[in-house]
This record gives sequence, structure tokens and C-alpha cells, in this order.
Amino acid sequence: MKPLLISLTEKKIFIIAGLIWILGWMIPWGKELLFQGNIILVFLLDMIKLGVAIALFIIPGILLYILLTKDDVVDVKDILPIGFTLSVLIIAVIGLVGRILGLSFTVVKFSFALIGLLEIFLLACSKPSNILDMEIVQSLFSSVIKNPP
Repeated sequence: MKPLLISLTEKKIFIIAGLIWILGWMIPWGKELLFQGNIILVFLLDMIKLGVAIALFIIPGILLYILLTKDDVVDVKDILPIGFTLSVLIIAVIGLVGRILGLSFTVVKFSFALIGLLEIFLLACSKPSNILDMEIVQSLFSSVIKNPP
């Protein structure tokens, strides 16, 4: 068994990802980042906020897809559509349970965030760290650039 300190340094990227995940859900960036002035800057800031919101929504589905694949065979072109589909499934199940039990929207929202944090933890514990290899990231971006939607 490896000492805890060595294990933590090997999984440093997952710890940083978990902290960024918590900050993304806890900081009220959608309400506080208001800007009055140039219409182009307002539009740009709104698009950045929209991108962050979509990323916070899709990431739990992407992580679930990575966790469910066998032997680290992650098809790069399927990450976004399957991640989106799994995120819709996750939030639908949480929302249905929340509706049946009469839970507030805040509980449903933080349950979704907690599931994403749990998936980051499970990914750090169960998969090797070569999943975040730069070749995978580069092939994802090159496939998006070559085949725009």
C-alpha cells in the first residue's frame, strides 16, 4: 500500500478538479458578474457564463461515461453527446425524486453537484491517471475543428 502523501501527489489533478468543481457550484458567478456598458462586452460575458453553465451541466455525464467504459477505451467523438444524455438522465432522476419527496430546487441542484464531485472521486480512485492524457484532449479539439456542428 502506498503512503497517503504519495497517493495525494499522484492524484493532484483530481484534487484540483474537485476544488474547481466545488467553487463552480458555490460561487454565485451567474448573478454577480453583471456588466453595464459596451454591448459587445456584455454579450461576451454572457456567452462565457453560458459556457460555464453548460460545462457544469455536461461534466457529470462525461465523467459517468468515462467511469462506465471498459479498459479505458473512451471514444472521443462520443464524449459530448453521451455526456449530455447521461447528464439529462441524472438530473431527470434527481428531479423526479425531488418532486416526489417535495425537495426544494436548491437540494436538487446541490445533489447534482455532489454526484459530480463523487464521480471525480471515483475516477481518481478507480482509473489510472493517463485518462487525462494530452493526446486525448488534442484529438478531441482536432475532431471538433475538422467537423464543426
